[in-house]
Amino acid sequence: MSDAFEVLHVPRGASEAEIRKAFKQRALALHPDRSTGDTEAFQALNAALETALKATADGTAGGAGAEEMHIAGVLRLGEDLRWAAGGVDGEDGWAGACPRCGDEVLVSKVDVDDGFNVAECAGCSNLYDVTQPQD
Repeated sequence: MSDAFEVLHVPRGASEAEIRKAFKQRALALHPDRSTGDTEAFQALNAALETALKATADGTAGGAGAEEMHIAGVLRLGEDLRWAAGGVDGEDGWAGACPRCGDEVLVSKVDVDDGFNVAECAGCSNLYDVTQPQD
């Protein structure tokens, strides 16, 4: 199944207003009552809307469609994850130990700057929400 944010054509971390606006635009084209309508795609769009809004409301913004991502916890930049210049596949970023298995969790600066807020442990494949520290 496609990612909910991809189905809606919005980036991860989009606001509720952006998600609803994208839904309305896509729904007009896909509605089954229209000559260009597609019942299956319209149902998928409705499911994507629910998933994306839930992800936005609970802060996960994972938006994994029917295959919900399970976020195992939260890792904070500068606290749980430390700066690692050139240490994330040759790029600058943050690294830290997975709370579950102790293996390394890596997040590149580019991913964080692009709003990608989920990191995966290399060892146990747990997913973690990556957040900025609170001031």
